[in-house]
Amino acid sequence: MKHIKKMILPIILCMQFSISYASPKQNQEMIEAVGKGQIGTVDRLLNEGVSPNLQEPIGGHTLLQIGIHQKDLEKPHNAVGIVIALLHAGADPNIQSNIGNTPLIYTVKYAQRLGLRDATSIVRLLLRNPMYPADKSIKNNEDETVFSLLAELREKDSHLATKIENLLNE
Repeated sequence: MKHIKKMILPIILCMQFSISYASPKQNQEMIEAVGKGQIGTVDRLLNEGVSPNLQEPIGGHTLLQIGIHQKDLEKPHNAVGIVIALLHAGADPNIQSNIGNTPLIYTVKYAQRLGLRDATSIVRLLLRNPMYPADKSIKNNEDETVFSLLAELREKDSHLATKIENLLNE
């Protein structure tokens, strides 16, 4: 039994902390690829050891957040595919940016930009992630939750807000 515990502990620690064996150049390439929706590059870099929980150095945004927002693009490109790849690689959707936002908060905040299909798909993926299901109760530094942001979204697009609310209440 003692031997089994010695074998399991390193596996648990690696899963929880998602150790990265990537160079700073690879990390930067990953941040850029996620931000542009370049799924092939993202897959390659994950296979080369870039952590799916990598956070960009300035705002602490996770790769999931960057993939959802893709601020440099007029409309997000491959956002669902990026989220799937990162979650499959072990990304934790409960990691908060420096201002406390999670990928779920970002998805609700930018739901109109993502569109109905992508926004609801991403919410579903984050909530049903078997390794780390998204926590709906997390508040950001402005005391916003997905539910308070949903109320704001309802004023702009009630249909989209209702679809997301139904997923959050499952």
